Amino acid sequence: MKKVLTIFSLIILAFVGVMISGCGDKYEKLSLSISTSIASQNDVITLVIGDNELGTMEITANVNNAPKNFNYKSSFVSLMGKVAVSSSVEDVDKGSKVTITPIYPGEDTIAITTSEGDKVEYVRVRVIKRATSINFVSEDISLVRGSTTENFAQYIEVKDSDTNETLINNFSYKFMLSPNIELSEEQSRQITIDGAGNLYISNDFESSSFVVKAMLGTLETQFKTINVLSQVENINVEGYNAGDIVDLYSNDNEMYYKTFKVTAKSDSKIILDYDNLGEGDNKWFDISSELLESSGPYYIWNVKISAVKNVASAINNITYPLQLRFVYASNNQIANNTTINLRSSSAPNNYVINNINASDNSIDVYSNDEVGVSYFSISHNNQSEILGENQSFKLSYDKDKIALYTQIDAGGEIVAIDEVSSDTRIYIKANGLTLGATAEIKIVPEFYDGQDAYTKTITARY
Repeated sequence: MKKVLTIFSLIILAFVGVMISGCGDKYEKLSLSISTSIASQNDVITLVIGDNELGTMEITANVNNAPKNFNYKSSFVSLMGKVAVSSSVEDVDKGSKVTITPIYPGEDTIAITTSEGDKVEYVRVRVIKRATSINFVSEDISLVRGSTTENFAQYIEVKDSDTNETLINNFSYKFMLSPNIELSEEQSRQITIDGAGNLYISNDFESSSFVVKAMLGTLETQFKTINVLSQVENINVEGYNAGDIVDLYSNDNEMYYKTFKVTAKSDSKIILDYDNLGEGDNKWFDISSELLESSGPYYIWNVKISAVKNVASAINNITYPLQLRFVYASNNQIANNTTINLRSSSAPNNYVINNINASDNSIDVYSNDEVGVSYFSISHNNQSEILGENQSFKLSYDKDKIALYTQIDAGGEIVAIDEVSSDTRIYIKANGLTLGATAEIKIVPEFYDGQDAYTKTITARY
C-alpha cells in the first residue's frame, strides 16, 4: 500500500512541476535578427534619394526561438518620416521583409517590432539628397605657405538648396601645377589635405600658384587657380622693444612727433595698414607712413606718430596700443601685425637757457687760455610727470670751433659732451674761433632730437 502511495505522490509532483513550467514567459527567449540589402558603416546605413543603387533598401526581420503557433509577421515604422516603408510586408521563412525608400534628406530610425512578445530592433539610416552641381565661388583664392586653411570646402558652392551631401561626404581633390602639368612627386607631398578638409601648403612649395579640382560623388568643378603667398616675417620696429611705452608730448602751440623705421620680410607684395586712434575733436594721435623700400623680400616704412594738441590733458598717462597691420596687396587679408604702445602727456612747452644774453640768445666765449669762465645751463619751466626732472638734452655744435664740457679729467683734459641733464652747468671753451667770430649751439630735448619744432639755438661769440 505504501508503495502505491509513493508512486502516486511522485506522479502528482511531476504534474504540478509541468503545470508551473507551463505558466512561465513563453517569449523569454524570443529574439529578432535583422539583415539589410545595403551594408551599414558605423551602424548607419546611407540612402540616396533617386540613386540607382542606394535609392531603395530591403530590411528582413527573422524571428528566433518563437513559441508554437507564433505570428512571424513584424511591423516596420519610420520614426522621423525621412523614409517611406512599403505597405506590403512580404512573408519569409520565420520572418518578414519590406522595402524602404528615402524621401527627405536627414537622419531616421526604423523600428521593427514582433507581432507578439514586443521584441524591438532598430535600424538607423541617413538620407542624402545629391547636389546638382559644384563650383568654386571665390574669384580669387590666395593661401599662405606654411599655414593651414581650415575647411577648404568653404570656397565651394553646392547647388541645390536643401542638399545635405556635403555634410556626409568629404570632397576629394586633384591638385596640379597647371591644368596641363602634373605636380612633381615632391610638390605633391608639399600640398596636403586632411580628413577634416583642412589644406596645408608647405614652406618648401616654391611655385607662386597651383590649380585644384574638387569632386563630390559624380560631380566635379573646373580647375581653380590658387595663388600662394609668403608669410610676413622678421618684423622689426627700430628703436622699440615689445611692451615698451612711447611717450608723446603735445601743447597748445606745437605738435611734436616721433618716427620709427618699420621693417618686414615677405616674398609677396604687402602694404602697411593701421587705424588712427580717435576721430575728429577726439583724435588722440596723428599717424602717417611712407614706404621707403620694397626691393627683394624686404619692405621698409617710415612711420611718423604725433600727439594731437589740446588733447593730452584728457588722456594724460593713459596707454593706447597702435596696431600696425601687414596686409597682402592681392586680397587685403591681414598677414601679420605688431603693436606700439603710445602715451600722450602735456609737454614742457618751455625750457630756459640760463646765463646767456636774453636779447639775442648769445654767450660770450673767451680766449683758449681762460678755461671754465663761460658756462650756461638748461632748465624746464614746467615738469611733465612722464618727462621727469632729469630729461636730458642733446647738444649740436661745431667741435672745431668750440668745446662743451661739464668736467675735466684727471689729466687736466676737458671731456667734451653732446648730451647733458637739466640744471647742469655746461662750460664752453673756444677752440678755433677768431676774434668776433661765432658758433651755433643747438639744443633739443633728447626725445625730440632732430625736430626743429622743439630746437633752440644760442650763439657763442668770441
